[in-house]
Amino acid sequence: MKRVLIAEGQRLVREGLAKLVTGLPDCKVVGTCATGEEAV
Repeated sequence: MKRVLIAEGQRLVREGLAKLVTGLPDCKVVGTCATGEEAV
């Protein structure tokens, strides 16, 4: 299973990407954040 962390400044885009990735086979969103600094 692929684990995905989404780092995107715009909340609506971040939520949309999370829904898109969640719908993909063999993918799981493990977290979301607004900046690259938060991701690290």
